Amino acid sequence: MDLYQLDCFRTVARMEHISNAAVVLHVTQPALSKIISRVEDYAGTSLFDRVKGKIRLNPSGVVFLQTLDQVFEIMDEGKKRVKDISDRNENRVQLASSCDSILFMLAEDFFSKHPEVRVRYSVMSHAQIREGFLRRTLDFALTTFPLNEKDVEWEPIDEEEILLLVGKNSPFFGRKSVSFAELRGVEIMCEGSGDLRDKIDSCFETAGFAPNIVMENTAGSMMGFNAGLTRAVSFVPSHRYMQMEEAHAKRPGEEQMVSAVRLNCPSCVWTTGLAKRPNAELSNYAEMFYQITKEYFQNLRDKCSRFMEEYFSEE
Repeated sequence: MDLYQLDCFRTVARMEHISNAAVVLHVTQPALSKIISRVEDYAGTSLFDRVKGKIRLNPSGVVFLQTLDQVFEIMDEGKKRVKDISDRNENRVQLASSCDSILFMLAEDFFSKHPEVRVRYSVMSHAQIREGFLRRTLDFALTTFPLNEKDVEWEPIDEEEILLLVGKNSPFFGRKSVSFAELRGVEIMCEGSGDLRDKIDSCFETAGFAPNIVMENTAGSMMGFNAGLTRAVSFVPSHRYMQMEEAHAKRPGEEQMVSAVRLNCPSCVWTTGLAKRPNAELSNYAEMFYQITKEYFQNLRDKCSRFMEEYFSEE
């Protein structure tokens, strides 16, 4: 008796139809009937009731099927554990992000120091990240939504404000804060989809009206203002605006064309988390990258906190 024959029995037992099961299993009906007979010989009893050409699983067959299901489940878990051990010994890191390029920048820096490692970085939707963990094709992922899944551990590692980015000709330029109610009818540029767009839409829904979106970007973050749209406003995570300010500081004498404004009523804050498989032994390189990512966000959080306090200190 081999596993293939036992698995064939499981298919027939669930379908209770030899011909249909033969089609699913890609075998002939006579061959499948012989397999079922061998399984019944192995079990030592009839597992089906046969009446007028039809088959029905009998009580013995029900118990036998339940036992086989448990055996195959244990075997599948064993295969997953073996794969985990195999993956641990491979020089590869598989990671994903739902919203940001930070993980990509970290991966690029990590690879430059460890060229022997294969780093695979992907930008994925929520559903794709969940599927990646389910199939064990991801070591970890950076997300702005909690992954409360059975086979995933999600740890919040940062919380930051989303800021309103305004151009020099905007009536909000120079302001320290603005409520969402004041954005009714204001021209808005934003991402066409993604985590940031979801967060902004949620805030406008809470405020009780739809945003006046005049431009949507599907290729990446909306970071600046195009000619003719200098009145429009956009949205940016606080750490990104900090980076914009740092870049501007390196160009002395250049006129400041944009400023950031805090949002309230409702406040606009999102949480970033790092997800990984529980009880799974990461490769040495994956574990190293995981720890580097946590340390990076700790430093970024501290730095951004100091920047926000200084930038909005006059309020």
